[in-house]
Amino acid sequence: MTLTFDGETTGALAFNISAADLKTALEGLSNVNVDDFTVTGGVGAAGGGTPYVVTATATGQYADQNIPLLVDADSL
Repeated sequence: MTLTFDGETTGALAFNISAADLKTALEGLSNVNVDDFTVTGGVGAAGGGTPYVVTATATGQYADQNIPLLVDADSL
């Protein structure tokens, strides 16, 4: 799986990636700064049913903006 945000795509991501590692992968995109987003949830929940939640932070460059969708590039 990969994720695309505003035209930039992550490298391959494991199906069981941790929320912290997903945050790091997003921060590796050229259009995302460290601490632009928080990532919570994910596969650690019982049954794996809790989705990841990616949230723009109040102090990041995307604060108080309508931002592009984060897309699973493999599903396009």
